[in-house]
Order: sequence, then C-alpha cells, then structure tokens
Amino acid sequence: MISSAVERHAKSLWKFAHRLPKVELHAHLNGCVSRSTLKAFAEEDKIRYPEEVFPVRNLAGAFEMFSVVHRTVNTLERQRQVLLEVLKSFKEDNVVYLELRTTPKKLNGCSKEDYITMVLQEIERFNSQSSNFYARLLLSINRGEPLENGQELVELAKTFRKSYKDTLVGIDFSGNPIKGNFSIYVPMLTDARDAGLKLTVHVGEVKNEREVDEILDFAPDRLGHFNFYTKSQRLRLLDAKIPIEMCPTSNLITLNLNSLKEHHFRDFYDVKHPIAICTDDTTMIEGDLTDEFVRVAETFGLTQDEVGKLIHNPIHYIFDETLRPKLLSL
Repeated sequence: MISSAVERHAKSLWKFAHRLPKVELHAHLNGCVSRSTLKAFAEEDKIRYPEEVFPVRNLAGAFEMFSVVHRTVNTLERQRQVLLEVLKSFKEDNVVYLELRTTPKKLNGCSKEDYITMVLQEIERFNSQSSNFYARLLLSINRGEPLENGQELVELAKTFRKSYKDTLVGIDFSGNPIKGNFSIYVPMLTDARDAGLKLTVHVGEVKNEREVDEILDFAPDRLGHFNFYTKSQRLRLLDAKIPIEMCPTSNLITLNLNSLKEHHFRDFYDVKHPIAICTDDTTMIEGDLTDEFVRVAETFGLTQDEVGKLIHNPIHYIFDETLRPKLLSL
C-alpha cells in the first residue's frame, strides 16, 4: 500500500513537472548524446563500444564518457545529427528555453569556424520550425586545452556574435577541473565580457579554495555547480547573489555521494539564493530535466507549489534577456 502510494505521488509529480514550461541553463551538447547513437557510430567505424563506461560512477568516469563521445562523434555530419537529436529531446521534455554549450572542434577536415557555423545555423533552423522553443548557444573554453585555444575561442565568439547576436549569447569556462588555472584566463574572459558576451564559470567541482576566491572576485554572470566552498565563500556568494546552475544528479555521481540527500541544494535553496536546476549531461545522469526536478522534489520533500516556483525562477537568470517577458507569459 505504501509503495503504491509513493509510486502514484511520483507519477503525479512527474506529470506536473513535465507539463510546465522549463528552462535549461547548463547542458553540454556532447554530454547529451544518446547511448544508442554512440553505439551506432562505433559500429559504423568498426570499433569497440565500451559498455563498461556506463553507468558513469565518478568524475573520472565522466571524462571517460566524454572520451568515448569524442572518438565516435568524429565528423561534422555526426555532430549535426547529435545536435538535432539533443534539441528534439529537450523540446519533447517541454523545455522552452535551452542554453546549449560546446567547445568548437576540428572534425574530419572541417575547421572550428565550420563547426560553429553548423551549430548556429541548425539551432536557428530548429528554432524557426518550433513553436515556443528557443535554443541559444554558449561557446565553451576548455581549461584542459592550451591557453591559445581559449583566446582563439573568444575571438571566434566575438566574430560570430556580429552575425548571430540573437543566438550566440555567451561563453562557458569548463573542462577538467584539475587542469589549468582560472587566473590566467581572466584577461580573455574580461575581453569577452567587454564585447557583450555573458559568462558562466564552472567552479568548485573539486576542492580548490584559492580558485573559488578568484572566480568570486571575477564575478561571472552565473556559476556552474559550486560544490566545494568554505563558510566565508558561501556568504560571499549569497551577498553577490550570483545564480548557481545546480546539477544535483550529476554532482551525486561526480562527488561519489551516498545519496542525493548529501547534496548542497538546501544550503542555498533555504535562504532563497538564485538557483537553476539543470541536467549537465543527460547521458551521464540517465534522465531529462523533468526527472531532475522530480528527484530533487522527492529527496528534499518539496511541495508541488515549491517545485513550480523552482521551475519558473530560472527564467530570471537566462542570458537572452530579450526573451524574458515572453517566457514569463507562458
């Protein structure tokens, strides 16, 4: 009887969360490719598909997953297929505004410019053919790559923004958190900010107190994850009111938590700090944005009304501010 009641509540909550128009602010393009597509690509190339990588169990496993993606999504046409599948999956989940992030790559003779052009054109085409769906692009600086790659990316973002101002809205700073130093990227990120690009920075994915301070000093428009922090850093963030792109299930995996109850969600939710619940990588978390809201609600005992507000609030943190009135009216 109890189990049946729990299942009914979960189904009711899922239907409620699915029905509401949602905003996704932290999704990596190649972290959302379906496993069936990856397997099909591997079979086409006659290479072994490493089943043992899934399910992903920790941070190292997450980067193993991306290694599999990079080996198999190795042409511009495959990247196009993945992009369209990802856009379709978010739209089917009733996501009405999506900020998708990706690091431009040279694929099978195609340049980074070719890559960016394809992504922007396909996003704009998909948007034009969809009702109440607005995808936007963030270009990601990979901190694990040479510094000059980051500078090149900023210059590409500034150039492409001239032609795709409505679609290319910002820059993401991400990659393996044990590689690179945030401080050396500050000049190029400042240059991007001065050019009108919004900025989001992955922070606190591993313990690095000095870097968290440096990122708080820089004050990006949004922060990704913010998993590790001191009491004083938490207070600084609360005072600055910088929104957090919070990815609970992803963090459960990468931090090796025993359960979602150990997540830092309450540290910020209970004091009404700006939070956007996000998926990060749907391939890794084995779920969509609706599933993520249900997991958070069930773990932390949120009411349906609280879930509705949690879904609605991220509209205020989107990078395409011109769309905010329209999204608020949906």
